[in-house]
Amino acid sequence: MPPTIPNALARLPLAGSTFSWIFLNSDDRLGHGLHGPDFDTLLIQSVESKPEHEQTGPASPVFQDVHVEDLPQGPARMTVGQWGKIHFSGVFLHTAPGTVHCDIAARVRTSNAVPLASTYTVSRTSSNIVSADESAIVLDVPELSQILRIKAGPGSRMVMAEAGRSALRVQILPAVLADTEASARTIQWSYTIELVNAADFV
Repeated sequence: MPPTIPNALARLPLAGSTFSWIFLNSDDRLGHGLHGPDFDTLLIQSVESKPEHEQTGPASPVFQDVHVEDLPQGPARMTVGQWGKIHFSGVFLHTAPGTVHCDIAARVRTSNAVPLASTYTVSRTSSNIVSADESAIVLDVPELSQILRIKAGPGSRMVMAEAGRSALRVQILPAVLADTEASARTIQWSYTIELVNAADFV
């Protein structure tokens, strides 16, 4: 039986890896990320901004509920939440060993432009970067003999910056926002996070 992680609400074990995709309580919403067998070991953690700091929009999609579904493609965690006049939904799907595919949708019911993205802190530094562009970021995890790859899906792009001396900040954004003059529209983006053995990396 895997160890109990405090405040963990839903775990998505990634077969072939000691890491799991885990949802955790974070104030009025659920944070999530790629955690190892103990809570102190993590590679990716979603950035969840405080409500009082969200004048223009949240740093990451706001999720307030998660439930489990077994889809034909594999086990999944389905999430929903709301921020102002924006309803978020997300599907986090285990598609292959060490891999989680993420599909995000935001139903926006306002004509105001709202910046939307999935924002993560990654516990790597610039010295770990193997390659990086708007379509994918590849990072070396030498202490685990593994490679971490984050890939933007169709209609999505990525940006990366340093987050202090020991971490990176990664954002996955919709490549093109929907018509900001429409009173109701759906904005979507997707990405895949993979943790693979360095010897198997292609």
